[in-house]
Amino acid sequence: MFREAMKEDAKVFYEMYEQLRDHVEKGCDKPSLQEYMELFSRLVEDENYKMWKILDENEKVVGAITANIRENLFHCKKIVYVDEIVISEESRGKGFGKKGLEFVADYYKKQGDVVKLELSTDYENTPARGFYSHIGFDDYAALYKIKLHK
Repeated sequence: MFREAMKEDAKVFYEMYEQLRDHVEKGCDKPSLQEYMELFSRLVEDENYKMWKILDENEKVVGAITANIRENLFHCKKIVYVDEIVISEESRGKGFGKKGLEFVADYYKKQGDVVKLELSTDYENTPARGFYSHIGFDDYAALYKIKLHK
């Protein structure tokens, strides 16, 4: 089950995202709870940015997924980008991640002019990369970055 996030869900999302910190880029600055809550409040009001809680059969939050639409000149259409998907450690392997991505795909398919769904993960996060490949995502591009501030 999926529910769109509201401002009061910020702490639940923050705690869920803490479980990702072991798998993401080393040296990534960890925001304070206050910084996170301020950003969360802005994003939850942004009509182009969507956040959903993933709930189990008892309506316990077991995950979170965020997505936004990007316009693309090459396609002249919209592309959905899944910014983050996180499933609680104890709920992994139970289908919540796959269902979350299917939910997002279905949500945006209804909008008609969205041509594809993309996501990225750290190259070293082999469990996530294996999961995405297993459920049908193609590993088709490399993502490059450069830090703008030290």
